[in-house]
Amino acid sequence: MSNTPSYWPAVNVPRGRGTSVVDGFAIVLFLDRSIGDDPTPAIKAIELFLAQPVLAQLHFYVDDDGYTCPLPDDPLAWVANYVTGHANSGEFTDLRLLDHEQTGSHFHARFSHDPSLNPDWPDDKSFVSFRISQEAFSEFGTAATLTLIDHLCMLLPFSYGYASPALFCDNFFEDALPWLRRHPGFDVLDTVAAGCDVGDRALGSYWINLFGPRLSLALGGAEALRAALPPQAQVHACGHGGCRVVLGDRPEVGDVNRQIPMPLYRALAAVLQPHLHVPRVTYFTDAAGMPDSDAQVVWHGRFL
Repeated sequence: MSNTPSYWPAVNVPRGRGTSVVDGFAIVLFLDRSIGDDPTPAIKAIELFLAQPVLAQLHFYVDDDGYTCPLPDDPLAWVANYVTGHANSGEFTDLRLLDHEQTGSHFHARFSHDPSLNPDWPDDKSFVSFRISQEAFSEFGTAATLTLIDHLCMLLPFSYGYASPALFCDNFFEDALPWLRRHPGFDVLDTVAAGCDVGDRALGSYWINLFGPRLSLALGGAEALRAALPPQAQVHACGHGGCRVVLGDRPEVGDVNRQIPMPLYRALAAVLQPHLHVPRVTYFTDAAGMPDSDAQVVWHGRFL
């Protein structure tokens, strides 16, 4: 039995011979399109993640045809060559590293950048995202997590980001719905859908909230955020002109059944409301697996 602390309910939903939903911890940063001119910061961000032994449980990658393949013996060199090669050739970059070949992956690192400038999506953003298991998060610790995120914010030209307990459900969204209804603090965002039009806006309230320079300015900066939020919310500068808001000493997911209301998350949601964005691409599905844009709107505004 593990001696690491439990921060949120463990989730493991079986489906057939595999697993459709698992819990974990997600770190997501949406990036300015300038990342395409020099992908070095994205490479360094992946290297920084892989340098943490407790987090770096990545053994496979997804190739450009969608097949899962074993990583070579020198994954850092392979990542650099993959990202640089795609950038130099002007190709769409979708680097995906996983812990195993089956569904229900606990560990993941991803860098996605589309070099095309589609006029229909002027607010399109690239992104870097990471997933780790709850056990790895507990072992790594909250202080080390904040330090890692601060380093990522210094490396990457981010516009918005967050870090949160999350449900990883990929192709089986409907299996996550009962957990989302009970625990509103679980993240389930589809980063591809959100990246299409997030721009310089926020997607909701999370344990760690990362506001890039333009969004931070629109919110009035760190001093205005401190004045607007309860004292338990920690507001600090981060990155190059941005700010970081942490809601309490540890992450939480709440519990509707036990009437745990998550007041810090609601306080930040009220501040963010004028800048709250619901992705145009519908990624929510209902219990039958059909697109559900109304539920998506409700979920993004669940703390209002």
